[in-house]
Amino acid sequence: MLLSPLWVAERIARWGVKSPLFTAKVRGLFPEVGDDQLIPLGTITAAQTRELDPGPFSTISVDVARFGSDRTILALIRGPVVRVVGDYSKQRTTETTGRVINAKDEHAAHELRVDGVGVGAGVVDELLEAGHDVVDMQSGAAAMDSKHFANARAEWWWGLRQRFEDGDMDLDPDDDELAAQLGAMRYKFTPAAKS
Repeated sequence: MLLSPLWVAERIARWGVKSPLFTAKVRGLFPEVGDDQLIPLGTITAAQTRELDPGPFSTISVDVARFGSDRTILALIRGPVVRVVGDYSKQRTTETTGRVINAKDEHAAHELRVDGVGVGAGVVDELLEAGHDVVDMQSGAAAMDSKHFANARAEWWWGLRQRFEDGDMDLDPDDDELAAQLGAMRYKFTPAAKS
């Protein structure tokens, strides 16, 4: 099968030409794995071929965008199994709140975790007003292990890396966009040797 110019253009727009996924799937080359790549492509593709049993406890995790080019993403997490269940753009926070409540009901989720930074704060507030318990994920907050991590976001990402390395992640095999975003994450050390 040959790649159509439209398909390639869509992948450039979604992944970028520097993405390891673009290098592998479009250019047909082995991607460079940098020393600073947080989650190696091999562990991501292994997670896409793995089928793990979902856990009994489920979470809807939400990364909120509003207008512009960013997208609002809703992910359903059941133990080690992660699936994107909503991908929206250019919507008001009130509409996002309604979609989150609908996803919670549809998937019988036990917990809501919302990126409460920036526009996500409005969604957190609206969900709380509607009577839903919400974990307000503040990425700039202090890390639990502040000796090794600059903030909560760095600690969360490192924990995710460890789950991939341990084989404790099951990703949708058809979600190449998520794979590209995970593979594009980089890390660095601060002068205090924190990541």
